[in-house]
Amino acid sequence: MSAEQFSKFVGKLPGLSLTPEQVSLVFKEFGPHGLRKSGFAKALQEFQRCMKAIAITDTFDIENAKTLRKLAQGETFEVLEGPKEDTETHMQRVRGRALRDGKVGWVSVASNQGTVFLTPMDKPFVWCATDAALTDGAGSASKQVRALAKDEVLELLEGPREEIPDPELLVRCTASKDGAAGWITIRDATGTQAAKPSKGLYVCKSAIAMTDVFDIKNCAVVRKVDVGETLEVVGEAKEDSAVEISRLEFKAVRDGKKGWVTLKGNQGTVFVEGSTSHYTISSGVTLRAAASRDSAAVRQLAVGEKIEATEAPREDQPDSRILARVRALEDSAAGWLSWTKVTKKPPLRPWTPKYVCKASMEITASLKADHSAVKKAEAGDVFECIEGPVLDASSGVRRVRVATAADGAVGWASVRDVDGAQLLEPSA
Repeated sequence: MSAEQFSKFVGKLPGLSLTPEQVSLVFKEFGPHGLRKSGFAKALQEFQRCMKAIAITDTFDIENAKTLRKLAQGETFEVLEGPKEDTETHMQRVRGRALRDGKVGWVSVASNQGTVFLTPMDKPFVWCATDAALTDGAGSASKQVRALAKDEVLELLEGPREEIPDPELLVRCTASKDGAAGWITIRDATGTQAAKPSKGLYVCKSAIAMTDVFDIKNCAVVRKVDVGETLEVVGEAKEDSAVEISRLEFKAVRDGKKGWVTLKGNQGTVFVEGSTSHYTISSGVTLRAAASRDSAAVRQLAVGEKIEATEAPREDQPDSRILARVRALEDSAAGWLSWTKVTKKPPLRPWTPKYVCKASMEITASLKADHSAVKKAEAGDVFECIEGPVLDASSGVRRVRVATAADGAVGWASVRDVDGAQLLEPSA
């Protein structure tokens, strides 16, 4: 935005009576080389940093207010209204939004004894230190909005905040259908159940024949039921009073054959008994070679399949996730970024409009890297970013328009060279 455009914009704002000189001073303060998104946001948004933990309350009146949560030391608070003075306590209070989780409420700027809770700070921006995916939500099932590239600058809208997921429930098992062995997640961190304890399943404990009818004296053998086989009840138990045995109609999980099987012989031999280790798959899940989430897939288990746990289920605590909602300065695409807390190279780092030169390079007159040089920059030089980073389509690198601290020369510089080596880095 040029000075002329800014002047026209301010002139249309209701309730303002600024002189052209005053408008010009404001413009020069926030956009000495032209007003960009970051400078415009700085002029219109107010942010405070929490210096000492203080309550966020639901209403302005402290006496009758309800505490929503504590604003922690170091947190960022966007001011939406105020400050207003409480006539009872004579404390200045502001209504705003905690950037960490979007919680909106009232916070005291300072106590009436002089303790400072909030101090002014610049609007927070971040930059991509690695390639990352921008998604439409914070959940694991969210869809990608677009890919973010290294060195892109983003407006921080919410977060970063830590999300500690609930423990997952894992079990080592075999599939009753084909004997495939591995691990599955019975319950994931969102609480979604992939398998539930089965009802009406029996396990063969001693080899026994499956017959076509209930009457054991006048039946034909369908097939032999092997030890360890899983049978699913399809009828009700019946007593054969002549031989004092109980029999049930089953369907073999392995091949689907149906027939009658004796539960317990008249000499006390247990042939089949109810299972306490079987589960029925309730939503499609991958059978993995090992407990680790990134282990190789054995195969996909279908809804309705039966599995048998070969050991007791165990809880597993997934790594905490860090979440941040951002908006790209290049195209205003907004969405979420997430990464695990143990990630060695988090994708986001705090950004300031100061860049440090990491290697000798040329500052050019225009965005295109092959245009004439304004000056030569050396390692250690410090620049003020006044535009960008912007992708130079001709070279495929991101470039920033900078003003040199030493002599005020203005030009364009590449953040990285064509091989990806860092030339400029945001100052910490």
